[in-house]
Amino acid sequence: AWNALPGLSDLDLVVRDATGAERARSESLNGLSLFGRTEGSHLLGGVPSSMALEVYFKAATGLVDQPFQIRQESAVAVLTGYTDTASLPAASQNLVAEAVARHVIAGRGTRFEASSSLTLGELARSLALAAGLPQRVPVQPTFNDVAPSDPAYPFVETVAGCRARRHLMDASGPAFHPNSNVDRLDFAIFLVRASGLEAEARARASTPLGLVDEDKIPPELRGYVTVALERGLIDTFSVSSGLKFDPNSSVPRLNAAGFLLRVLDLR
Repeated sequence: AWNALPGLSDLDLVVRDATGAERARSESLNGLSLFGRTEGSHLLGGVPSSMALEVYFKAATGLVDQPFQIRQESAVAVLTGYTDTASLPAASQNLVAEAVARHVIAGRGTRFEASSSLTLGELARSLALAAGLPQRVPVQPTFNDVAPSDPAYPFVETVAGCRARRHLMDASGPAFHPNSNVDRLDFAIFLVRASGLEAEARARASTPLGLVDEDKIPPELRGYVTVALERGLIDTFSVSSGLKFDPNSSVPRLNAAGFLLRVLDLR
């Protein structure tokens, strides 16, 4: 923001890589802020070798030309805590670095275990943080297999417990089964909810998907799959007869990290 506070002009910025693809954007309305004269953006993971920075006035705020300064800061973080990430391709290492830095997934002790399946307990933690939900820690547990002493307890209660503000995950019966693998259909449904897109998914129930295994997806849940596929919250597999969803298969942790980052983008 510029001029005497409260500022009437507000600068925004966009960072693009060499292909013109947007890597970061900062467009908050900060004219009333004590530090309103600054606008910044963070690039996590691998930094492109060539970048372009676009600085412009927010619509209807640029009255006259204004000079500005640009400051670049850099920091390097190495995932030394995970002993198995060095063998991953560079793009996968960058994905893990961003996902961990943005708290959408965590490792398993000293390992990340990229190819292992994501569990329900791990997904509860991821969604509670990615969706920005108010944490719920009731005295009495909702489920008989997630005790208050369990590290997953506050996250499970936040997304699926009896006191949860928003129920993002479903559990049938008195058990949550935190160590069971989440299947692809449930994963898609839960991420659609966390992204605030459930109303759209319900409105598109019974939408034809054009998948070779579409009959394995209940008609009332096909809207969730449609929205998840369109928004990059899940993917399909290419087989000789077409595209396959495979709703009952598990989700590798590396794949889950990428999909969970999309939740942050869509919120």
